[in-house]
Amino acid sequence: TWLRARELLSGSTRESVVQAKAMHRRAIELDPNFAAPHAGLSLAAISDYASGWASDPAQALDEAERWARRAVELSDQEPVSHMALGSALLWRRNHEGALAEFRRMIALDPNFAQGHTATGLALMYAGRSAEALEPFAMAMRLDPHYSPIVLHFVAQANFSLGYYETAAQQLLDRIARTPGTDSSRMLLA
Repeated sequence: TWLRARELLSGSTRESVVQAKAMHRRAIELDPNFAAPHAGLSLAAISDYASGWASDPAQALDEAERWARRAVELSDQEPVSHMALGSALLWRRNHEGALAEFRRMIALDPNFAQGHTATGLALMYAGRSAEALEPFAMAMRLDPHYSPIVLHFVAQANFSLGYYETAAQQLLDRIARTPGTDSSRMLLA
């Protein structure tokens, strides 16, 4: 249940997030002390918040942080717990807190591609775009089937560094992989 829910969450459509939430809740019913589905509920709430799907964004972010803190409380050894808490802190603009959680996550699982992407995003949002490029590159090396949004993040970092031609090519690559994107088209324009 938990693995299928995690898979659905990576789909990032409203419907897949709703399904993932239901599956995470079911996993918690089966084992209330399993940290990963608590982290999954946190990440689902963050998806709602970041995608503008939450009817009450502040409440969604509060819920995300509560679930993430519970996940870390249940297992400090679960990388996804730290990813969830770091993500909640990132959306609260607590960049240093987010980076601390992401460092812990990578220490627990150095091969966690999504974790490297999250680290790059936190560095970029903290105004450290040059430093963000390495975690993004690491994520792409670790997972050759990386999510196309990673190309957008790399382009965003390059754009902020003034590497406009590089950013434009990365955005075109992202658009080719995800024709329905609007964010990459806006940045390209």
